[in-house]
Formats: sequence, C-alpha cells, structure tokens
Amino acid sequence: MNLYKILFYSILILISYSNCTTKKNICNDIQNLRPPNGVYIKNGWFIDRTEATNINYRAYLHYLRNRYTDTNIYISALPDTSVWKELGPEFEFLITDYLRGEPYDNQPVVGVSYEQALAYCKWRSKRVMEMILIERGLRTHDPYSKDEASFTLEKYFTSEIQQLPKEKQLWYYPHFDLPTKEEWEAATMVHDSIFKKRNCSSNDPIISSEFLKDKFNQPKAKKNTCKFDHKNTIQNMKGNVCEWIQGGKMCGGGSYLQTKEHIQKTTFFSNNAPKSWVGFRNVSRMKKWE
Repeated sequence: MNLYKILFYSILILISYSNCTTKKNICNDIQNLRPPNGVYIKNGWFIDRTEATNINYRAYLHYLRNRYTDTNIYISALPDTSVWKELGPEFEFLITDYLRGEPYDNQPVVGVSYEQALAYCKWRSKRVMEMILIERGLRTHDPYSKDEASFTLEKYFTSEIQQLPKEKQLWYYPHFDLPTKEEWEAATMVHDSIFKKRNCSSNDPIISSEFLKDKFNQPKAKKNTCKFDHKNTIQNMKGNVCEWIQGGKMCGGGSYLQTKEHIQKTTFFSNNAPKSWVGFRNVSRMKKWE
C-alpha cells in the first residue's frame, strides 16, 4: 500500500473523534466526546466497534518509523508474523501477505504481544488528544516533528510544549486501554442482547481457516444476514480472533480455530504469547489529568 493511503487512514482514525454522546451532537465539554469507533457500554466508558485492524496497526508502525530516530522503537512494535507457521505449511504465505497485503487491510491484526497492544493503546491516547487540540485550534499540526518535539500527554498537561490561557486548557483526555475481564463481560452482554433482539445468535465472523487459505481470490468479509446499525453495534466479539484481556494471561471471545458451540460455552481462553489467532480491541473513557 502506498504512503498516501496509509496516511489517509491514519488521519481517519483520529479525526473521527467528532461525535458527542448527546443526541443533539453538540460538544461544549470535552468530557462528552465519543471516542473514534466507540460503542457506549455504561458509566462513561466505551468499547471499540471492531478489533484493531491491519491498516490501523500499519498507521501506528508508520508513525513510529517516521517520528523517531531510534529505529528500535519501530522494531519493538513489529508483530510476530512467524506465528502463521503454527497453522501448517498452507498458511505460511500469510507471513508476508497478511499484515501488509491490501486485501487484508480490514482484518484484525494478529501476532501482537500483550505489551505491544498496551503500547498501541498509549500511542492512540496521545494521537487522539493531539487531534482534539488541533480541531479546537489549540495546537498546530506538525507532521514532521520528531523525537522530543512529538506531542505527549505529559508535555501538554505540564505546559512544556505550549502554555494556554486557563479558560482554554483541557484537563480531560481520552484514555485507551485493553478491557478488564469485567469490562469484557459487560460488553459481551450488550453484544448478545443486540443480536438476540434481532433473532441472531451472533454476528458472523469475518475470517475463518478457509477464508485465510484462499490466497488466490481477494478475501471478502461474509455478508451478515442480520440487520443492525453497524456504527453502534459491537462487531465480532465471539469468534474471529481472541482478544487480549488486561493482565496478559488470557484473551476473550475465542477465535476462528474454535467452533461456535465452544465459544458460546467458554468466554475466556488462556494465552500469554503472540498467536495467529489473537488480536485486540480498545476500551476508552475520558479521564481527568491528575
């Protein structure tokens, strides 16, 4: 994929932080902002509608590669693409094709360790806060800043990068993280209730073992037969890929390796290493800087 398309999607991830939780869609207070890709659960927190995708993660890698002179920062974030070997020789082409192949852009990123997923969460918190400030005219976008000149939450809240009038200072920021076990269970209840109302047991996973092996035809997501509001419905919490839970010892929701019956009976699966069947999604809330 060319550089311009990566940058386009990178910006798209950030500027979608434009809706409010209020019906009037008018934002007078940063606390009411709705996070990008977020579905409201309860008590002011959201979960991502979809897993972090390959194109999301490539935008992250692109940023690290071009904003830091220390190449180890970029290298440390690279997913372990060799995880595809564990599925057998017929899947080994995915070592080179899955993360960077355009047909797989919107598939969930895999081969990411728990620590790498946490690092992505921190990066996303910084980038979304920076975009909020840019949209409000409180910061000028600088696509060429490097290393110490790059925006961080710490620099903003300590006025290291710029001093703002007190009435313009924003003291809340978007905090992205991996879900706790309790948050995952709460989100799963919301997910299940939505599909139950529509007489659907769950939304169909967009990838499967057969889907992954189809290297000769461009992969396409299965068309869901259930009717629902895509923007406000959590997608693929069961099946697809198992998703990291806080603590780094388990993942939630099962994956394309399990049957639907197995996933319905077992919510959490033991795991502590990058796998071809493990990805992640974020939860988020607005937090006050302290």
